[in-house]
Amino acid sequence: MALVIGNDSYQNVQQLKNARADAKAVAMELKAVGFDVTLKQDLSQKMMKSALRDFKAQVQGGDEVVFYFSGHGVQFGGSNCAGSRCRRWRVAGCCRIDSRAHCRRVG
Repeated sequence: MALVIGNDSYQNVQQLKNARADAKAVAMELKAVGFDVTLKQDLSQKMMKSALRDFKAQVQGGDEVVFYFSGHGVQFGGSNCAGSRCRRWRVAGCCRIDSRAHCRRVG
């Protein structure tokens, strides 16, 4: 099973242009190789926490799972996180899928 989240829309920081499309592409590739995928887009912080809790509740011992987030990455006090309501942020690198078996880091 896989949870894929793509956030382009933000309240307090610059909007993104490709995060939703990247998440959709990753979701399609994961489905193609047999994952049961839940795709979520433009989630608020509250909605993201709920999606993560729901996903975690479905995971059972021995499951192979994937969590993928595309959007702004942020850091507070030395801890990295992902979120949609952060005022101070640092853009994290992103991944581009070049093939089903290859993810290369860009940025």
